[in-house]
Amino acid sequence: MDRDLWTARLDAALAGESWIVDGNFSGTLLKRAYRAATVYFLMLPRTRCLWRAFWRERLGRYPHGGHPPKWPSRELLLDIWGFPPQAEWQLAQLRTVPGLKIHVLRSDAEVRAALARA
Repeated sequence: MDRDLWTARLDAALAGESWIVDGNFSGTLLKRAYRAATVYFLMLPRTRCLWRAFWRERLGRYPHGGHPPKWPSRELLLDIWGFPPQAEWQLAQLRTVPGLKIHVLRSDAEVRAALARA
């Protein structure tokens, strides 16, 4: 999607009274955080993320549309593998936002518990 269109759609969503945004795009992280009350930050184990990426491809479940290959791309695999250091940087950025509630979820059980409380 065109970056300007994506930014316009994000800005429109953030202008609303309540919203949910999915994604860890560093370029808009603080923009989203300053409009948020709560962040649920998923930090599942790398192996679990790699396994799920593999099975999404094999089962034909493509969250980003298009016609991807039958195997996760090298780029996606490297992105998943390299996420923990990026995530730590993102969490440090989020912790600078006054009053923001941050919940770091590190397992499926923690995700289920957070959903049950929501």
